[in-house]
Amino acid sequence: MTSPPVLGQASEMPLRNETGVDGPSLSVELVTKGYALPGPMRVRRFFARLGGLQLDELGEEFPEDDDEDFLEDDDDEEQIDRGGLGRTVVDRVSFEAQPGSRIALVGQEGAGKTLLLKLIAGIVDPSEGRIVARGLVAPALTILAGSLPKGERIGGALPHVAAISGVSPSLVRSRLDEIADFLEFPQLRKAPTNVLEKRRKAEIVLATMLCIEPDIIVTDIPFGQSAFAERCVRRLDELCARGTILIAEARSARSLVPLPERVLVLDRGRLVADQPFDPATEKQRQAAG
Repeated sequence: MTSPPVLGQASEMPLRNETGVDGPSLSVELVTKGYALPGPMRVRRFFARLGGLQLDELGEEFPEDDDEDFLEDDDDEEQIDRGGLGRTVVDRVSFEAQPGSRIALVGQEGAGKTLLLKLIAGIVDPSEGRIVARGLVAPALTILAGSLPKGERIGGALPHVAAISGVSPSLVRSRLDEIADFLEFPQLRKAPTNVLEKRRKAEIVLATMLCIEPDIIVTDIPFGQSAFAERCVRRLDELCARGTILIAEARSARSLVPLPERVLVLDRGRLVADQPFDPATEKQRQAAG
């Protein structure tokens, strides 16, 4: 039996999911990502739960420390603490996506949307659960726009971005001319990265991921209203018609173009709704929120 393609790697063989349907698929199974709080914050939270005892009432026995493991992505089991001594950013999220799915990931700021996209892309490892992706996963994320090396030519920098996002650098190199055409930026290969504005960097990352013909694309980059945005929508329509799965973060499903067929709602890291997109329902949810 042939094993499924490795996450982030292209495969020339036909994809077939467990149900026997040709095409890419995605399964997110009880995925959790948590971080331990910095040392002094753990102490404060612990004594707050005991009745509001303040840290300064303890004298000098608990000095401040420089523990920065809240920022780390290590595999320490103590990262997860649903009792309140740590922070769980994504909490036991599960869903599946089949070929051609267009999914909007919505929620308030801090709900865990961007982190969930990073988990799906393989940029961050989950603390618990697993993610099974069949096909080439392309992360069009703003964090990658900030990773373009300064002082290098864009044509040389894009394969570097591909490497850190799990995409084959050689695949990106082979599509540089197509990416330049899509961006209407013929100087793409030779132009230096340090002349790019933040928005343009994001457009370059998005165009790169669209041009490698991914099986699954995750993005938190807003399209806006421009000729470039129109080209992105047309390309996404073409890709989804061929089976590509789209998962896009948005402040609201109504703001996502192209419109989704399905909406996942996150609230404080938990998936609280998984439903078909309904413009009327989404409008009511926006008004309530």
